[in-house]
Amino acid sequence: MNMSSGFNDKKFASTNFIYREKEIDVPELKEFYDGRKKPIWIVRGLTGIELAEVRDAVTRNQNFERLVQKMTSNLSRDKVEAVTTAFGMGDDLPDDYVRRLKILGLGSVDPKLPHDQVVKLADTFPVTFSRLTDEIMILTGVGKLGESNASGTIQK
Repeated sequence: MNMSSGFNDKKFASTNFIYREKEIDVPELKEFYDGRKKPIWIVRGLTGIELAEVRDAVTRNQNFERLVQKMTSNLSRDKVEAVTTAFGMGDDLPDDYVRRLKILGLGSVDPKLPHDQVVKLADTFPVTFSRLTDEIMILTGVGKLGESNASGTIQK
């Protein structure tokens, strides 16, 4: 007996997918938005490879810490920690924090911040940082939006 799951692989194959995006109100950052009436941060869901990069961020962080220690072996531990902290990396950082840095770096659409500014945002506005990364993961979980080749309309 042939049991069908009901999954339409032909429809799936012919569908074009686009990123799911969300505008997040960030009134706490208003002073940094020049000329905008309403401060908005736009985020998007991640792809499978980006999600894998997020998962690998902790390992890369540990490898970075070892590399910095070797390169700065003649410096004091305080100076090594200052270098790693400036990059938002180091052994003393919680895994969740390292992952969230990568999530926001990959999932931000506007503004798109360099890594050092993502670190600064996490330090200066930690609740906003967590809220933005949570929203990115929610969008990632529901997947991209499908656009059918047949109708040309986006499915909601």
